[in-house]
Amino acid sequence: MGITRETYESLLREHLRRCRQLRPIPPVESLSALEKAQYEIIGGHLIQWLRDWGPRLLHERATLERIFGRKVPQPLICFHTSVPGLVAAYQILGEEHPRVVYGLREDFAEFPVADKEYWYHVELFSYFRSASAEELGNAVVAKYPLRPNEEYWIHCEGTMLGDLFGRGCDHLWKWDGSQMTLLEEGFTCWIS
Repeated sequence: MGITRETYESLLREHLRRCRQLRPIPPVESLSALEKAQYEIIGGHLIQWLRDWGPRLLHERATLERIFGRKVPQPLICFHTSVPGLVAAYQILGEEHPRVVYGLREDFAEFPVADKEYWYHVELFSYFRSASAEELGNAVVAKYPLRPNEEYWIHCEGTMLGDLFGRGCDHLWKWDGSQMTLLEEGFTCWIS
């Protein structure tokens, strides 16, 4: 890669500032009931990652880099999320954090500077997506039947720390119009 860690971070932070000018972070009060429920879950996941899972994963990454003789700088943590997660990150981290940047998934997808080898950054993602009964299949629908007006949602979360070095899980939830209920933690998991 032809740039330094500092240049990569500076360019990314500036890109994310422009993204926030185009798509500002909404206030918590403006979130729908569904978005507020997702905001709380994603915010809890972010706090847990920063306090527990993240430091262990970053230590594992640093250890592996030393074993393989690579001198890699301390990575910038890039939190990829949705609007509810963006609001949570702002509440938890403030406008700017020395080790973590955050943005919508599309903000990072639009960033033109690639770090495919994960020299300068790691990725943390946490967002919800809706899921249909057809997608989940008959066995899941039979195990977790929905009442009228309930919906399936999947909380996708994971961490990419390097090429072929990542972990993540999808957690199955339902939304009943007023609250999210966890149906199955670790509904699907992956590791590379």
